[in-house]
Amino acid sequence: MEAPDIRLLASEDLTDAAFPGGRNEAFRVYFSPEVHASLWKHASEDTSVEICGVLVGTWHRDEIGPFARVVESIRGEAAQNKFAEVTFTHQTWAKINAEMDSKYAAMRIVGWYHTHPDFGIFLSDRDRFIQEHFFSGPGQIAHVIDPIRRLEGLFIWRDGKPTPADHFWVGDRILMGPDSSRPERVGNALEPGDPPRPGEGPLTSTLRLILYLCIFLVGYLLATIQGSWERMRSTEAEVARNNVAAVLRIGLADELERLRRDLAPVASALEAVRSRPDAADRVVEEIRRRLSEVDQRAMALKAHYGNAPEVDAYLRRYLLERDQRVPSPSRPVESKAGSESKAEAPASPGKS
Repeated sequence: MEAPDIRLLASEDLTDAAFPGGRNEAFRVYFSPEVHASLWKHASEDTSVEICGVLVGTWHRDEIGPFARVVESIRGEAAQNKFAEVTFTHQTWAKINAEMDSKYAAMRIVGWYHTHPDFGIFLSDRDRFIQEHFFSGPGQIAHVIDPIRRLEGLFIWRDGKPTPADHFWVGDRILMGPDSSRPERVGNALEPGDPPRPGEGPLTSTLRLILYLCIFLVGYLLATIQGSWERMRSTEAEVARNNVAAVLRIGLADELERLRRDLAPVASALEAVRSRPDAADRVVEEIRRRLSEVDQRAMALKAHYGNAPEVDAYLRRYLLERDQRVPSPSRPVESKAGSESKAEAPASPGKS
């Protein structure tokens, strides 16, 4: 007798029916096992800061619908990395674009990845900004890895917002997104419904809860103080650097000229649509791609050459205070000696 195996069902006489679960997934994402392993390797190399990179692959469609294949990645070197924030710089994009042109010209950037070391799977305000301005294509994704908690999750576009995906594929495995409906267990704390451990009563549990709360508050205060100090130091360093760079903006003219050249093919493509209506769909898609690349370059220019809001505010205060200290040319300044002699002048005759 042949051993049972689900593959034997293919030869059985089965009636046709619709699968109850449906086949209406709007979008699917597939990672090759090799690139998935390389993402985790990169994520685990430095857990003191966030790190990032881009996902490289292709988009396709089958009888179910569209899907993305992620088969390569490019590390985001020269990115600005902090513990809870990562930013793509102009140098980062220059390296990524050069590697795309030299190695992966037949592929596309289908999304990006970054790490959240020990604080879970979600998109911060900064992450959403990056997703909305650099990876705004409908099929572009965001992959988040927590290398300390050993978690990962995927975000796809739904109704104009990056939304957690229920699952994705790595090879022939299906990985589920983290369950956000139930808070994670912190340390060894008991959760509602858990039986008390031997030797632990309500008082012990209460003391442990107070201890956790105190640790959290101390950590929060230290993080706030450190964050304020880092922001102040960063602002002062940026102002010092901008003494020359903010005025000269070295390289800005060249970058703007490159941006102008990038826009030039769009005009010729529009002219091609007018002359060849039969190729309109293909040409419009090419225009959309080029405009998306130009938009990414423009945002990179803004991020590289633009000042942070706190730096602009600091510079305004500095210039205002400097202008108030500098005397107006139309208002002579009395010398200190002259002021003192005027104050000590003797009374006029006839006055006591």
